[in-house]
Amino acid sequence: DDFASKFGYWAQNGDINDFARGLEYLLEHDRWRELGELGYQYVKGTHEYNRVIDKHIQIYTDLLGSRC
Repeated sequence: DDFASKFGYWAQNGDINDFARGLEYLLEHDRWRELGELGYQYVKGTHEYNRVIDKHIQIYTDLLGSRC
């Protein structure tokens, strides 16, 4: 779901320079604050406890089909 790209910085290369660029990007203009809040809201809505339980039950029901 491109989480790192949407709400932070994806260090694709995984080397120290890429991580440094990511840190600079996030610190510039306090970008980390806005992206962090957006990421928090996304996780809060997407992974809310009851919603996740309902999704799991639906998946199990679909997989089991008429065997229930």
